[in-house]
Amino acid sequence: MGNVVYSALDTSGNERYGFCEATNNREVLKKLKDKNLTDIKLYGDAVLALPLSDEIKSLIEEEKSSRAENEIKMLLNPGFKTFFILQMKDFKKMFFIPLGVLIALWGFYESSLWITIVGCLLVIAVPIFWRLAYTLTDNFYKLYQAYFLGEWGKAWELLDSYHVHEKILPEEIKVHLDTMGAKLLAIDSNPNEALEKVQKKYGFLQKSSPLQYDILMSEIYGMNGEYDNTLKQLQKLYNENKESAVFQLDLLLAEAYLGNKIESRKLLKTLNQEELEVFAQPMANVAYGILYLDEDNDKALHYFENAIEDMKLYKNNMMSAGSLSIAMSYYAIALYDANQKQEAKDTLDVVWSITSVHGHRSLLEAIFERIPEYEKKDR
Repeated sequence: MGNVVYSALDTSGNERYGFCEATNNREVLKKLKDKNLTDIKLYGDAVLALPLSDEIKSLIEEEKSSRAENEIKMLLNPGFKTFFILQMKDFKKMFFIPLGVLIALWGFYESSLWITIVGCLLVIAVPIFWRLAYTLTDNFYKLYQAYFLGEWGKAWELLDSYHVHEKILPEEIKVHLDTMGAKLLAIDSNPNEALEKVQKKYGFLQKSSPLQYDILMSEIYGMNGEYDNTLKQLQKLYNENKESAVFQLDLLLAEAYLGNKIESRKLLKTLNQEELEVFAQPMANVAYGILYLDEDNDKALHYFENAIEDMKLYKNNMMSAGSLSIAMSYYAIALYDANQKQEAKDTLDVVWSITSVHGHRSLLEAIFERIPEYEKKDR
C-alpha cells in the first residue's frame, strides 16, 4: 500500500487536500470518487510510494489536510519563500519562540542564568531546525538540477552532503539518493562496465526496493544506448504492473521515441491519463505529438503546445526538467518543420543544456538532421 497526496473539489466546489493509501492510483481514484470528489489531482504514484507514516496517521483530519496542502505547495513551488511561509503557519513549532522569550525574561527577572539559557535555547531551536530542514530539501532539488545540467562534480558533492544526515532521512528519500548515486556512477563509468559497477555497489536495492531497482536498470540501459534492453525492462515492468498507468506511459513513450508507432498507439489507446500523477500527465500529449510528427505537423504542434502549457504549472520543480526538455525539443522540431525556424531555435535554446546531456539518441539524431544549425553545436 502506497500513500498518495491529492487535491480535489467536494460537492460544494471547495478544494480538499489529503492523503490516500492504495495499491495503485486506479484504486486511489476509486476511493476518492466514492467520496463524491471531483477534479482529482494526484501528486504521486501509489505503486512507488511508501505507506502513510504513523505520524501523519495520528493527526486529526484538519491537520492532515493542512499537511497535504503544504506538501503540494512545496512540490509546485519549492524554495525558501514557500518553505518560510509554511513554517510560519505551523503554530506548534512557532509556539516555542514566544515561550522561549517568556522563559528567558523570567530567568532575567529572577537573575537565574540557567533559566535564561533554557529560554534562549528554545528561541533558537526553531530557526536551527528550519535551517536544517530547508537545507536538506533545497539540496535535494539542487542535486537534480546539477544532474540534469550535467554538472557531475557538483551532483556528487551534493549527494555526499547527505551522508551525515542518513539516520534522519525518510526511507523514500534514501531510495531516491541511492538511485541518483547509481546513475552518476554509470555516467562516470565506461559503458561496458557501467552496469556491472552499478549492480556491485547498488545491488542491495534489488531486495530492498525491487521496483525502483528495475526502473533504475531501464535507465542505465538507456544511458548506455542499449535501447532493446531498455524496452525489455520497461515491458517487464508493464507486464508485472498492468494496473499502474505510469509503467504503461513509460513503455509507450519508449516505443514512440524509437519509432515503434503501432505499439505506442495501442498502449496510448487504453491509457487512462487520470490515473497518472499530475507531473506525468502532460507526457501523454508529448507521445501523441511524436506519433503525429511525420504525419500531421499541425496536430503534432497542437499536442506539444498543450503538453508544454500543462507543464508550466510545475516549471519551478527541477525534478520535472527532464520531461519539459523532451517536450520542448520535439516541439522545436515541429516548429522547424512548419518553417518557423527562428522560433524553433529559440525554443530549443531554452532546454539545450539538458537535452544535449540527457536526450536519447533518436531525439538528438532528429535534431541534428532536421535543425542543421544544431549539428555542430557544443554538447
